[in-house]
Amino acid sequence: MKKTTTKFAFVFIMFNMALGLEAQVCWLAKDSVFQGKDSSAYALYNYQAGLLRSIDYIDSGNTTVKTVDSIYYGSHGKQTVLKAFDPNGSTPFKVTTLSYDSNDNVIRVHILEDNGFGPNTVAHDITYNASNEISSIIVDPSSIVGTTDAFNWNFENIVWLNGNIQSLDLVGDITGAGMDTIEFAVNYDNMLNIRRLLPIDDVGGLIEQISANNIETLVSLNDEILGPAGTNALDRSYTYFSSGEVSSMEEKVALFNDNGFKVGFRFDCSGIGLEEKNNLNLSLYPNPAKDAVFIKSSLEIISLKLYSLNGQLLLNQVNYDASNGLSLQGIPSGVFVLEVQGEQFSERLKLVLE
Repeated sequence: MKKTTTKFAFVFIMFNMALGLEAQVCWLAKDSVFQGKDSSAYALYNYQAGLLRSIDYIDSGNTTVKTVDSIYYGSHGKQTVLKAFDPNGSTPFKVTTLSYDSNDNVIRVHILEDNGFGPNTVAHDITYNASNEISSIIVDPSSIVGTTDAFNWNFENIVWLNGNIQSLDLVGDITGAGMDTIEFAVNYDNMLNIRRLLPIDDVGGLIEQISANNIETLVSLNDEILGPAGTNALDRSYTYFSSGEVSSMEEKVALFNDNGFKVGFRFDCSGIGLEEKNNLNLSLYPNPAKDAVFIKSSLEIISLKLYSLNGQLLLNQVNYDASNGLSLQGIPSGVFVLEVQGEQFSERLKLVLE
């Protein structure tokens, strides 16, 4: 039982959202394990043209790259494929492919993986409610090939409140004795969700990345499978920078984590990738703005999207009229991210509303 739940812990902890990338102001530059697990390991996050392009996982003990996650984007500017490579090989050992609906919601996550025991696959289909919140994440049985290590259980009966999942059921053959249901309650902090800055590495990533805040505990509500109700499946604590970004995360020993560890994070809040792009002659004015903002570009602008810092889509305008600008009527004051899309580019700029 412990081995099975540990696998779930890895997937649930390593949630990795295309959705979150569009709302970042501070960019995640590096993380480093400095207590527990492989304390010499760290990861570097590499950006190009305003998009996260790769993550290098490095063993600082001998300064070698252990694996590289290469991230690819489609014409709509969304992450479509993540490939994990051994630096000494040209064939990825894991490929995660994302599919989207017309609202740019992820509706399918397909994983092809080979950890040395032969290829295996699994895919999940994701549905949304009328409020554009995930309502279920269900395994597609026809997608399962081989003995997959990927997450192959369902998330069902998902309940949301104020941008965070409050409760959900984990449904699957968890113990090997048939289908089981585990009911969970989720508790959050009140700060920026660090997962919004990461790519989708597995289907579980959608749960944390779309939630507005960081998960502190995942608590079981029934005692049929995991033991007494109230058992912590996940138990975390965070520290923060003055910017609201996560300074460190401690993963404590709990049902889904046999070994505690602590990770530190470093951010680039200089605005690189969010300010004017010289090669596009891309700019917006006035900034700070009040009732409207005007966007200039040397290339044709197809659409404009305005996001809150938590990733909520506030405006989506096509057929931009440069003479009238983008109306900001009804948008409260604050800091936002404006996504500018053209045929050959997708860029994000920081916008301040007074």
